[in-house]
Amino acid sequence: SRTTSDDVSNYDGSLRAKTSTLISADGKSETASIDLDGDGIFDRISVDGTVENADGSSTRSIIQSFANGQTASSSIETWSADNKTRTTNNDSDGDGAVDQVQTVEIIGTDSVETNSVYSADGTTLLSRSVATTSIDGLTQLTQTDINGDGTYDASENVVKVINPDQSSTVTVENKNGDGSVVIGKTVTTTSADGLSTTTEMYLNGEANPYQRQVSVTVLNVDDSITQTQTLFAGINQVQVSRAVSTTSADKLSQTVEGFLGTNAAPQSVVTSVTSIDGIVTKTEFTY
Repeated sequence: SRTTSDDVSNYDGSLRAKTSTLISADGKSETASIDLDGDGIFDRISVDGTVENADGSSTRSIIQSFANGQTASSSIETWSADNKTRTTNNDSDGDGAVDQVQTVEIIGTDSVETNSVYSADGTTLLSRSVATTSIDGLTQLTQTDINGDGTYDASENVVKVINPDQSSTVTVENKNGDGSVVIGKTVTTTSADGLSTTTEMYLNGEANPYQRQVSVTVLNVDDSITQTQTLFAGINQVQVSRAVSTTSADKLSQTVEGFLGTNAAPQSVVTSVTSIDGIVTKTEFTY
């Protein structure tokens, strides 16, 4: 085995905090003793160990304890022998009762992650969410039971499409629990170079967006960056506002101009300048 030490000092050289870690010879367990205030007394003990079980599965335990030996929290993670299922039981307050369970498993070609939250004593289910993700990561369905009664109250379906020009379109559709009623939808299209995005927002199952935001980023020849965000709203998608932000190449200065509607002159101009010693000077004009 071996021991490592990580000390943090104050400006005057006195000890502010210290962590001493004992690592086993096989590297499968670590015990960290933590002095939080530099008084030479360890305040917390963290034990992180992995055990290979006889059936081929493995169990990793992370136990956080106070100096008196009382458990502060624990996390027990178990992997199946085929590495297709991981279950994590968390006890966030160290009372011995599991108050959160996360399960990730491969079912067919999909990855299914289930998160369950229980009452402090571990007896009552408070909420649960189940997220099913395709093997290529392009689609994900998340169903949520917000009150733990066993019935899904809401669902979110995310679909990403890579277009022929290498731009991407991500559609996020929110529905009620059984998926029969569309509550809202957001469609975001991003250019192949990532410098421009268009986001359209829809209410219910309407065919036309109630709001659209266009963001365009320009990399200038002096290495500064200019980003323009334009907001459109209503049935006729009237331009509501526009914001133009210019950031210097060294990131130490930024100017943001705010425009109402299609006005050519800004309504507000905010300039922020950061000095070498970290002092920020902000100047704001309104017209």
